[in-house]
Amino acid sequence: MKKSLGFSAAFLAIVVLVSGGVTKAADSYLAPIIEKNSGSQDTTALKEMFPDAEIAEITIEDSTGLITTAYEAKGAGYAYKITTQGFAAPISFIVGIGNDATIKGFKVLEIADTPGYGMKVGEPDFIASVVGKKSSDSIATISGATISSSAVVKGIDAAKAHFNSVSGIEGGSSTPEPAKPAGTSIKIFRTLGEKTKGTVVEKKEDGDVLTFTVTANGYAILEEGFTEVAPNKVIVVIDKAKQTIVSVEVVEVNDTKGVGTRVSEEAFVSQFKDLSIADETIAVDAVSGATVSSESVVNAVKAAIDASK
Repeated sequence: MKKSLGFSAAFLAIVVLVSGGVTKAADSYLAPIIEKNSGSQDTTALKEMFPDAEIAEITIEDSTGLITTAYEAKGAGYAYKITTQGFAAPISFIVGIGNDATIKGFKVLEIADTPGYGMKVGEPDFIASVVGKKSSDSIATISGATISSSAVVKGIDAAKAHFNSVSGIEGGSSTPEPAKPAGTSIKIFRTLGEKTKGTVVEKKEDGDVLTFTVTANGYAILEEGFTEVAPNKVIVVIDKAKQTIVSVEVVEVNDTKGVGTRVSEEAFVSQFKDLSIADETIAVDAVSGATVSSESVVNAVKAAIDASK
């Protein structure tokens, strides 16, 4: 028995050593291949943008941190490899700007955002909206893929800013920040579609006080199209006798961190306190820059009100 255990332990040790060696060997073999493939992608894109130019990698200063590699196409212009954070994962692309300040090419190298939404930044329509623009022109984002396209536009802006600085063009980045609503008013009583209305998942009664747990689709689902993302979750407390909202608490937000997640803050949810559910004109102000997320909370509140009647 002791011999069998000793043999098993020795055999296991050999397996671990061998598998570790194989893994290490595989890593050392694959690493240069991966690096070479990445380099070949860059080369192909650069040659498409500047077919007759000698291209060399250059060192530049970039305060944004988005430009990972810069190239000079001798006598023709500059190209920039950008890595920026999309909705689900980093997006890597190359943009080339000619000496006439015209964008000569734009090619996405790596993207893993939602098919049909965030992936649109690599499709012909968006590419056509970029190529041909001047380094002082603004570039529009894509409706329904705002986060992914805004990230790409920000990266293009970084490239434009460097090009403009070395070319003596004033203005740097010309693309404005996406417009943010300032206190957009949202009526609680309004007609909603099947995809936007809230769903009551739990109801508790304590005399006249009713507590509802409600889910409602937010920005990630309605605007970005992420089907695997959970809806936002809200707890709404209503005093049925007084016909008022006692409190609203956003317990789960699955929208953009730092933007949509602000709907859980006191400044927003405190607006609902003591509103009369008998008054069909009641409204609250949306969180600036997070209108769709704000609407999801309002939709959840409306579902709770409807369920209390």
